[in-house]
Amino acid sequence: LGEIAVAAALLWPAAGPSTQPPPRPTSAAPTVAAPTDARITLSERGRELASLRVLGYTRRETRALLQGELFSLAIMALLPGIGLGYGLTAMLVAGFQSELYRVPLLGTPSSYGWAGLTVLAATLLSAWLVRRRLDRLDLIAVLKTRE
Repeated sequence: LGEIAVAAALLWPAAGPSTQPPPRPTSAAPTVAAPTDARITLSERGRELASLRVLGYTRRETRALLQGELFSLAIMALLPGIGLGYGLTAMLVAGFQSELYRVPLLGTPSSYGWAGLTVLAATLLSAWLVRRRLDRLDLIAVLKTRE
């Protein structure tokens, strides 16, 4: 999810002091990578979550475990992602400068805030989409598995 924050921070238009409308997301990366991460996490942890259901955990408790993992990953990835996004933006701006023109670096705190909110909203949406698959885990297959 770190690359999500980088992509969102890089591709998010900066909100300057002008009369521009509020910033809008211009990247589809958070809405693509977050559900993919949620599906991968469910695939990796599906058997363990089904085992917890067999042991007596409710659907709500297993959802809370999975969603807690997804949100903790997203939040931990935000700070490094924002730092990397700013660094990559500065490198791009320096690369575009020439004798004919300069490109200003307009990374405002509000643009990084909107990027972070986009990542968290995409994580919330992906957790909601994975919820249905989590509720339909095959508990009988877990009981039949031998190790």
